Amino acid sequence: MILLIDGYNVAKFLLHTHGADHNIQREWLVSQLGIYRAAKRESLSQVIAVFDGGLFDHRTREVHYDVAVVSAGRGYCADNVLVEYAEKFGNQAIVITNDRELQHRCREHRAQTMSVVDFEPLLEAACERTEQAYEEQFGNVTVTKLNHDDEHDAELDRLMVAGSMGHVGPKTDDDDDAPQRRQNKKSKAHRARAQLRKKLG
Repeated sequence: MILLIDGYNVAKFLLHTHGADHNIQREWLVSQLGIYRAAKRESLSQVIAVFDGGLFDHRTREVHYDVAVVSAGRGYCADNVLVEYAEKFGNQAIVITNDRELQHRCREHRAQTMSVVDFEPLLEAACERTEQAYEEQFGNVTVTKLNHDDEHDAELDRLMVAGSMGHVGPKTDDDDDAPQRRQNKKSKAHRARAQLRKKLG
């Protein structure tokens, strides 16, 4: 199974912010995906996170925390890259995004899709299990920024602490998609999502 991540789409939802620096978003998400990848090594052959833009005009690929990090290229969108991967991997791929149009395009190539809403608890659970195991072995460790320049970045400190603890703070009511998430219909789509959660969880 290959997990394809719509980078900034996923990061913005999980961090509940649209204003954070893109580098912070990317680094935080990749670190969390690395924890998930390690936890699911037996069932996941690859995790590929694709991000819009980049430093260069061409596409680039790096590996961090055993996660392939792909930048689409300056001026290019991650969507088309994700569709290419969906076409390449077919039903072996699961695409994580809240972008419905992208989900539709990927499903045309037989890739499976999952919303970030459904993926979030699976990611959090993997991070919490890893955190608990780490604390049992090494004790409770929190990472914070050590250098304090003239412009103290409180948001960066918050993100680093949250990242070191394997999660971000609780959502606000504004972020909650509760009405949509509480639908109890056992529709075909619902059963398909349940099967995906079972695979990924």
